[in-house]
Amino acid sequence: MVPLKISYRHCAIAVKIRHLGIYLNIFFSFLILSNHIINAMKRLFSILILMPVLISCEKDNKDVPPYSLDMYRINFMTYYAMGGATSDTNKVLLEYYPDGTLKKRTGDIIPVPVPPYPYPYAYCDCVVDTFIYTENQIEVGRFMEYQGENHLVQTTTYFFDNDRIKMITAAPTNSFYTTDTTFLFYNTNGVIDSSLTYRYHENDLRVRLKKSFSFDGEGNLTKVDGESMGNYRTEENFSGYDHHENPLKNVIGLEEVFYRTLSENNFTDYSFRRIYYSIQPDDWSERHWDFEYDGNGLPLFY
Repeated sequence: MVPLKISYRHCAIAVKIRHLGIYLNIFFSFLILSNHIINAMKRLFSILILMPVLISCEKDNKDVPPYSLDMYRINFMTYYAMGGATSDTNKVLLEYYPDGTLKKRTGDIIPVPVPPYPYPYAYCDCVVDTFIYTENQIEVGRFMEYQGENHLVQTTTYFFDNDRIKMITAAPTNSFYTTDTTFLFYNTNGVIDSSLTYRYHENDLRVRLKKSFSFDGEGNLTKVDGESMGNYRTEENFSGYDHHENPLKNVIGLEEVFYRTLSENNFTDYSFRRIYYSIQPDDWSERHWDFEYDGNGLPLFY
């Protein structure tokens, strides 16, 4: 066997080749590491780019009206003209469309023209309101269950101009009843200032009720003065406002919630007085609420 002879020159070449392999290994490892770094930077950059969008979307979602209250108790609202409703603890149930607008309301106070008294109004879950939205208009159909069938008894339509309610019509299905039309007027700041309700019956159009609205410097309703032409005038006062956001502000289509929708905060005291022009005694009532609040600081109406 002939021994292998390796010169110093060959050893030097081998060392250089070995060093070259090490350098190449380091180089490719660096490339791999750099690729990871680049990918990580890309992901970070994407997150930074999307962050304002996500924040914007979150803000926009918070601004989607109305407040998704799924129920409220009758006694939290202002059925001032309906004796018995002030102490009623039955619940009104609400459903919404995917965009957050009202779709359906179940339950309400209705007139009861027969005994038992003492109150001519009572809660009934046989009442269902449905909401249909078109351009600059909301149509609310009121249905009542009778003998197992739902019957349309009234259609209330809200007409808008520049996102403000300008007119409301309430037309009972029964042709023997009257139709009320209410016009709403606003000041230069876009805050409701007054309203006029006309009653149309058998070709006779007359002013039935007019109201004027007063607000404090915080944007909260303080007083509503009303007059039923030739019969009586009314005074309604609102006070005891909390310092919490009003979740019902700008909710449309619920008559007894209307006063609560006008203010920035939530009133806890309410009084109503009807002063007759005849010798009939005045009507007077007052109410107070103690709210509980949810984790977001919004009052609970049930």
